[in-house]
Amino acid sequence: MDLANTYCNPTPLPDYPQGRYARDNENVGWLNSGVVKDFRETADPSVLYDDGRWYLYPSAGMVWVSEDFRTWKHVVLNLSDIGYAPTIVKHAGVFYLTASDALLYRSDSPVGPWDFVGKMCGRDGQPLPSFWDPMIFSDDDGRCYLYWGCGGPGIFGAELDSKRMNQTITEPRLLFSYNP
Repeated sequence: MDLANTYCNPTPLPDYPQGRYARDNENVGWLNSGVVKDFRETADPSVLYDDGRWYLYPSAGMVWVSEDFRTWKHVVLNLSDIGYAPTIVKHAGVFYLTASDALLYRSDSPVGPWDFVGKMCGRDGQPLPSFWDPMIFSDDDGRCYLYWGCGGPGIFGAELDSKRMNQTITEPRLLFSYNP
């Protein structure tokens, strides 16, 4: 390893939680290999800019806040684990937070407290298939869209009901396929 070209992020990570795989590692084969038995995670972050502040949401249920994008303050969420690859959006003055194969939560503040909305569902009321690595987009015209896809055939998209943000109003559409 070339230590001269190694970089370590200097951002302190207080109260840094264990991810799901570290807490429940008997179900994950690569963790049982003896190489990794306990680890912590901050993968797949989502960043929101609102009212002069940056909000950084990495995997496993955390948020950091910054006014200058250099100095960060950790804020404890009232959710113990939102999941992996979180997405946050502000729509009609309300914040919505979800993650891979996770529930949707809402709050009047980007740091919570967060209230349960429900599982992300298709028009038929059934959970969305292959719901991994989501992203919610709130357009200027008041419409909202959900995009997702990891480990499935590709990236999907659907329009959300802007009044019931956990419900799509269009059928999920494969926007593009993975081409191995």
